[in-house]
Formats: sequence, structure tokens, C-alpha cells
Amino acid sequence: PRSTLFPYTTLFRSHTAERDRYRLDQELLQAYSGAGDTADTQPIIAEMHRLEPSNSAPAAAMGQQYITAGNAAVAAKNYDEAIADFAKATTLGDSHLALIAYDGEAFAVVSMPHPDATRLKGFADQALAIDPNDAPANFFEGVALAFQYSATHNSALKTQAMTYLNKADAEAKAAGNATLAHNVE
Repeated sequence: PRSTLFPYTTLFRSHTAERDRYRLDQELLQAYSGAGDTADTQPIIAEMHRLEPSNSAPAAAMGQQYITAGNAAVAAKNYDEAIADFAKATTLGDSHLALIAYDGEAFAVVSMPHPDATRLKGFADQALAIDPNDAPANFFEGVALAFQYSATHNSALKTQAMTYLNKADAEAKAAGNATLAHNVE
């Protein structure tokens, strides 16, 4: 945590040759992430990106940390906190992480006692923009449209909901995701 590691690592990093900094930053990122210290990982990730712009490993590590925190918040029924954690993962520039995070945001919304169909659809739309064949995103899109249908009784929404849910079912089965396929059905 910041109080014990930060002053020493800052001093050490300032006297480290540029060619060795990335390796040192990797070790620091792992240590800070392991300690749950997200505040001190941000400057390290920024420097790692500056040193090796094409390497997505730092963003992936940080994103996984946010996704893990988001999942824990959903389990604890802290839905706003979960959505905030997932939202942080969407900003890291990794489309795979963003897809998982948008699905996580949608899961947080659908887990609420009174899900907001518009908000759910918004997160599902963002996930579908990344991967239109993502089974969870299609499921959440179908659920959002089904909620909207139940409020309006607009038959077009029911048809759209069924289209997305059927697609989610087929994709889940193709991927061997029996739990999602069961939930869709």
C-alpha cells in the first residue's frame, strides 16, 4: 500500500535506467495490484504504456482488477459500486476487457431488485458494438427488450427480444456455456 511502498519505489524508479524501467514497472504493478492498491498503479501503467505502447499487458492487469472488484460488488449487492468498477475497465483501451466490463455492467443492472431496462439496454448495446456475436450481450439485449415489451406491449419489441434471446441461446450452446443457455431458455 501507498504508505509503505510508494516513497521507496518512486525513489528507486527515478534512478533506474530507461531500459530497465519497464521490467521494474511490471514488478511494481504486480505488487500494487496484489495489495489492491489501484491508486498507485495508474502512473505505473501510464509509464509502461509510454515505454511500450503496443503492449496491452498493463491495461489487461488493471482491467482484471476492476472486473474482479465489480464482480465482488455485485455479489455484495453494491450495484452502483460494481457499475463504477466495470466502467473503469472500459476505459483502458482493451476491447476484450471492455466487452467483459459492459457485460458486467449489464449483469449488475439485471441483478438489481428493479432493473432499469433503458440502462440495461445501453450497456448491452455497448457490448454488442464490440462483438455482435457475444452471447451475454445478446442475452442482456433480449432481456432489456422483453422488459420494455412488458411495459409497452409493443409487439415489435417482443419480436426483437426473441431474436436476441434466440441468438444468445445458439451462441451460448455453441460455446458450451450451459448456464447461460439455461438462463436464456
